[in-house]
Amino acid sequence: MKKSILPLIVLLITSFFSKAQNTESIYHFMNETITLSPRENSDIRSDWGIFFSSKLYTIDERIYDKIDYEGFYKCNIPIDILDELKNKAKKLDTTWQNKFKWQKKDIKKFIVVNSDKNIPISALDKLTLTSNEKKQALKWIKEWNKTPLNERLINYASVPVLSDDGKYALVIRGQSTGSMGWDSVFIYSKVTGKWKIIGSRKITTL
Repeated sequence: MKKSILPLIVLLITSFFSKAQNTESIYHFMNETITLSPRENSDIRSDWGIFFSSKLYTIDERIYDKIDYEGFYKCNIPIDILDELKNKAKKLDTTWQNKFKWQKKDIKKFIVVNSDKNIPISALDKLTLTSNEKKQALKWIKEWNKTPLNERLINYASVPVLSDDGKYALVIRGQSTGSMGWDSVFIYSKVTGKWKIIGSRKITTL
């Protein structure tokens, strides 16, 4: 009896730590890249801002078609790596994605929000910001709280899909103000220890 239970316990422990490590890598990537602006890499007219939707952007069938060599040939990503990222994106469980929520305590530079909630000034205390960044963030919070619900600018993102060698990543990022917004597929490459946006492909612009 004991022999039959042991493999099950090992499997559960392995599964637990695998999931925890995956979540840790997700937040590690987001905190390293969340302030990178897409303006130099696509036709976006806005920087990210500081407000980040708690709801995850779901990678599904309509996204898979956007991940192809024709759309990313200019970013010099190896075809096998692009195929790897696409295959990993396809394997993401949509039910898990729909349940996933970005946690305020784990996002260091942005304020995780719901568009229908005002933001307390104390939210700044949980962020890793310089004194000048905090001054600017305070102005944004005051503007946010005065702005009508359907005009509040929110940033959002999918979970990052990382290559096995840790040198490339794919993520969906975008912004929305109710009836207006945009989103794109971004490809990142790690160069001399730092992530850099090397290519993008538009999904929608409203």
